[in-house]
Amino acid sequence: MRAAVSADLHTADAARVALHTFWRIADDWDLTLLEQCTLLGRSPCRLNLWKTGRVGPLNHDLVLRLSHVFAIHAALQVLLPAPGRADRWLRTSNGAEFLGGTTAPQHILGKQMRGLTEVRHYLDQELGDYLAALDSGDKLSAVLAR
Repeated sequence: MRAAVSADLHTADAARVALHTFWRIADDWDLTLLEQCTLLGRSPCRLNLWKTGRVGPLNHDLVLRLSHVFAIHAALQVLLPAPGRADRWLRTSNGAEFLGGTTAPQHILGKQMRGLTEVRHYLDQELGDYLAALDSGDKLSAVLAR
């Protein structure tokens, strides 16, 4: 049995890795600088400093925001694995009741941290339902749920 590896997510090195991952997701999602700032709760100046490599340890709020973005990205990759489909889902008006016909980014931008949390919880639930259908052997329901 291997010992669990613990990483301190509050170091400058971890911050660089986390932000590099965020930039890749932001590119996949075609996020504007304003959308990136809103997701991270930071100013354009701060993001530009980080992009030049001037990064220090991340505070708890930013680590939480990044974890939501990473979880949303991961859930979409499982639920919508066809190339580009997950990214298109973000920019498509959605029938999910809590989104009220808006897109996920519009919802997040309007409600900021609360919206980010709501989108993550929604996708966590969808992912749980999908995996439960797969686990129960009901592959047709799992496929239709996607």
